[in-house]
Amino acid sequence: TTGITTLGDTGGKVEVNALSAAGTLDVNQAILTTPAAGAATAGGSVILEAGGAITLGGANGTITTTGAANTTGVGGVGGEIFLNHTNAVAADITIGKNITAAGGATTVGAFNGGAGGVVTLSNADGAILLTAGAIDVSGGTAAAATQGNAGTVQLKTAGATGAITQTGETTATAILATGGTTGALAVVSATGDVTLTNDTNDVAKVAANIATAGKFFKYTDANALKIDTVTKVGTLTAPSTTAALP
Repeated sequence: TTGITTLGDTGGKVEVNALSAAGTLDVNQAILTTPAAGAATAGGSVILEAGGAITLGGANGTITTTGAANTTGVGGVGGEIFLNHTNAVAADITIGKNITAAGGATTVGAFNGGAGGVVTLSNADGAILLTAGAIDVSGGTAAAATQGNAGTVQLKTAGATGAITQTGETTATAILATGGTTGALAVVSATGDVTLTNDTNDVAKVAANIATAGKFFKYTDANALKIDTVTKVGTLTAPSTTAALP
């Protein structure tokens, strides 16, 4: 057996925690909660929480909660994802493999793709590093109708080393929220410099709050962009009782 797989829907969730101060959490193989094709079933949610560093890497440490592909109607909604590092010790969240909470595709001409999900990365004491993986909450594709509405990416840091940094200039490390006009990136709060300057980032709107004097915010987008209000979203609660809704 390799990684963790469920067939999604509201009950098909994944929750993993390593809450001791030295309890690192390394995702080396895939977490997959995409349902079987054929209905508008939502992807299962994923919660990962640790007192130490959280790292997506290894051979195939991806997280995929894409909604079901549908041959009879709209695609399924992407499942919500919440990664939370507590303040037990200072440590980073490192995204070295893809996080995908996209909407499910549909092959029926009259129906739209599924809506993208919500991805929240929250670090109570440390940085968020996007090193070699994309975050994708795009709407699902449609054969002849409309791509589903995109979801929201939320990033939050605290502590003395709360930078948010993105490496690379290709879609392999981009933040993607395409479909409709809803795709959003919210840096809810950051205590360090924010550098999200990948030329292929693609969201519809962005908002940010830098909570430490003298720290900067830099963002680059490939297409049209609005600096706007991004509504806080999220329904998940980690084992430490920290909520994804910032």
